[in-house]
Amino acid sequence: MSQVRILSFRLVINKTMKINLWYSTSQQQWRWTLCDDSDTMRQESGQRPFLRDAMEDVAKTVEYMLECKQSE
Repeated sequence: MSQVRILSFRLVINKTMKINLWYSTSQQQWRWTLCDDSDTMRQESGQRPFLRDAMEDVAKTVEYMLECKQSE
């Protein structure tokens, strides 16, 4: 059975985003999901072999989602 570590935190910038981040030992990948509480139909996800790359993807996705919200 593969070991999985789950990190979960919330980002609050005039709204709440839920970010889940975990390492899958069987796939040797850092995996993540990002959900926007103000738009329940919006969910993003990704995976990378290195933590720093996964966190960079999460940061870029959050920035993109915030830009999209500002333009609405």
